Amino acid sequence: MLSRLGQRLRAVPADRFVHVGNGLAVCASMSDDMIQLRSFMIGATCCNMAFNLLQSPPLLTPCYWGTFFIAVHSGMIAKTLREKRPIEMSERESEAYERAFLPHGWTPRLFLALLAGSNGEFVQVDANGPALAQQGEPRRFLHLITSGPGACVVLHREEGAEEAIISRIKAADLARDGLWVGDCVDLEREPEAPETRPTWSATVRSDGGSLEGLRFDADLFHDTVNSLGDKAVQAAENMQIAALRKERKYGAEWQARMRASNRERARALEQKHLRDLAEAQYRAMVALAVADGWVAVQERDACLRFREAHGITQEQHDEALRDVDWVGRPF
Repeated sequence: MLSRLGQRLRAVPADRFVHVGNGLAVCASMSDDMIQLRSFMIGATCCNMAFNLLQSPPLLTPCYWGTFFIAVHSGMIAKTLREKRPIEMSERESEAYERAFLPHGWTPRLFLALLAGSNGEFVQVDANGPALAQQGEPRRFLHLITSGPGACVVLHREEGAEEAIISRIKAADLARDGLWVGDCVDLEREPEAPETRPTWSATVRSDGGSLEGLRFDADLFHDTVNSLGDKAVQAAENMQIAALRKERKYGAEWQARMRASNRERARALEQKHLRDLAEAQYRAMVALAVADGWVAVQERDACLRFREAHGITQEQHDEALRDVDWVGRPF
């Protein structure tokens, strides 16, 4: 059968495959539908492969590349068809998506993938039940409150003082805007060090009735967002920015506390950066001091003064000596 097909192909003038292939390429360039475009390109590639095979001797290298391009186009067609499959969401999922996710760039598929990847589930929080967030406790869950007859209160306790209400979100505001309890984008979390999980800086609980919404596993939420690609990351950042803007009207005092906390965090980061720079500079001084095989008194005194001025520890000093292979030698 293949031999008869080959005989029939050889009976066709090779130039005809060129004309047909170029015609299909023109159709592809004029097509707005990606499936049609890639289908035309597959046909054009097949014609080019037939032309190359009819040469004497056959040109096999272009045919190998043609096979690769056909596989790529076929894979992209399959991906496009999968994305066009109808999406089914429950009434509650559809309501949550349209209210809290759609305005910030989430597609239905990304939303459903986020629900599945972060163990998202609908929950009801009672006024007498556990708090949505407890000050000082690790941030294990994120909550998106979407409805309910109750209000939501934010409380904060200073050391040695009683717990005080610093913000109260009414049921009407929750039904209209929703409320995120937790950060959609967590810059403090270090996945490789679970013990560094950030803690809640305030307590959030229901008051005067139950609340309904979505609950996510915090770690899985952030991991899933990152795994879904740049579009999901950008959508989560948009959602976080919108949530922060809404919080401005819920408590000026809380905003003042957060600004003070942010300033302290910024100062801590700056101090850490300066310590890292000082350690790097000290390592460079030690390397320069031992570069000629011995340590001058002036170089040793300069290193000692730098250690005292910048708080270089003995461990850091020993590490610097190990880096330049000067362990056990006088310094």
